[in-house]
Amino acid sequence: MATVTKHQIDGYPVWVITDAYARHICKNWIHHYTVNCRFQISTKEDSGLDAHYFWKNGLSLDTYNSIFEPNRWLPDWNAETGDSHTEQDRHRTHVNLFVSENKFYGHTDVHPDARPGLVTLWFANPGWQSEWGGGFWLGKDRALYVPNVWNTLIMFPHQLHHETEATSDPDAIRLSVYSGYCRAYLEDNGTQLVDDTTQVNYWSRHPVQSRKIRKQIRQEYSIIYAEDDKINFIKPSQSE
Repeated sequence: MATVTKHQIDGYPVWVITDAYARHICKNWIHHYTVNCRFQISTKEDSGLDAHYFWKNGLSLDTYNSIFEPNRWLPDWNAETGDSHTEQDRHRTHVNLFVSENKFYGHTDVHPDARPGLVTLWFANPGWQSEWGGGFWLGKDRALYVPNVWNTLIMFPHQLHHETEATSDPDAIRLSVYSGYCRAYLEDNGTQLVDDTTQVNYWSRHPVQSRKIRKQIRQEYSIIYAEDDKINFIKPSQSE
């Protein structure tokens, strides 16, 4: 049975839902990952530091709906927070894949003054071991830590600072399913979903090296690919 634990972090609500999805949905996900997932190396925190690129598998709306059911906690979230998110406001969804050498500094998905939006993040690894790390911090000062426990769903506003904990086991593959809900985004972009299934691959996992190679490609082959979506990066303090 699902259990909802509610928090307030930096003035924002955060819900942590354990045993979030029913057994048949978990089976749908396990089958999709095993048979259908195709990852691109196309996600980064910041291009100026050593926050390496991560693997991502974009999920189309039809694919997502074939695996998961509508978020049944949205009505309760809206009632308590005053938001009005619906499944029709979901503007992007993808699977993130991290390994032990990936580095993280934390970020917000939008500017703090942006219009309301919601993020859901689901821990997608059956058999994950707690000693491998791979949890999730929320808040600028890491006010809340959520351990990586299979079938746990986290709900939080997209303005809230969050950070992925590194994975300690060199053989572990950390998976999470991200969804973003933002009606304002859809209104500003003609109700078009972000197509996370078509982002370009990168040539190096290190941001600096990748930029050098992209520049070389532009100069030698006159090929220019658009950058992926930006996120608002909060740099670590000098003491960290």
